[in-house]
Amino acid sequence: MFFLIALILAGSAAVQGSVGFGFALFAGPLLFLAGLPLPQVIAVCGTTTAIQASVAAFHFRAHVPWRAILPVMITSILSVPLGVWLLHRVVGLEKDTIRAILGVIILAVLAVIMGLRIAPREKVHMVWGLIAGTACGFLAGMIGTGGPPVVLWVMAHRWDNRRSRVALWLIFLASAPTQLLWLYYTFHDQALNGIKVGLLGLPFALIGMAAGIRVGNYLSKERLRLAAYVLLFLIAGSLFVPWGRIAPATAAPSPELRSAPSAAAPPVRAPHGAD
Repeated sequence: MFFLIALILAGSAAVQGSVGFGFALFAGPLLFLAGLPLPQVIAVCGTTTAIQASVAAFHFRAHVPWRAILPVMITSILSVPLGVWLLHRVVGLEKDTIRAILGVIILAVLAVIMGLRIAPREKVHMVWGLIAGTACGFLAGMIGTGGPPVVLWVMAHRWDNRRSRVALWLIFLASAPTQLLWLYYTFHDQALNGIKVGLLGLPFALIGMAAGIRVGNYLSKERLRLAAYVLLFLIAGSLFVPWGRIAPATAAPSPELRSAPSAAAPPVRAPHGAD
């Protein structure tokens, strides 16, 4: 089981390293399909993302646009508890229903990312940053990935590559501790197990990211993004499949077997004193 988890983390990190986004967006549904409870899945992604983001952000600390991202970081932290609360309400549903909800969210995110064409500008109004930060924290608490709204907000700025990436990493890093604390407060053992799995799988995620960066250096961004979109679409489609119903049903016993007495049944004794 851990080999499968490590493979998912490495593959998702490779996609993020080559395309530039989507670690939790890929890893979350795949880990859930692999059988992990949703709170544990979110804790795994949160732990791995926080460590990767902290290392990367420290490396590019000289390029941080603090004035622009601080309101986004604060609102993302404040909105995490609402997402975790809704997660607590959702996990009580049937597993097929949860899969369908995740599938709809992924398809919606995919449609927004592919459909919006944002023209970068020097300055974006603070209201859009507050909206992006609130949506980021809410989605991070509910499904473990708050990246899409913040990615769109960063794309709206005329920032260079380093400043854009470090802004994303710091916003993700800001909400991650709150996310993990609220998960532990709400789900206890499931969250703690997810943190442990995330720490154990971190080396595989780092290897996958390094491999993805190398692949991204040889292929065009257009082909890589198209491949990422196709993978997301396939993952979303697999979430709508009721896997538990695909297994063949156990054959019903024949009428003869149903009518035959059980060999293990105890003999029926006559009442005391009867002839």
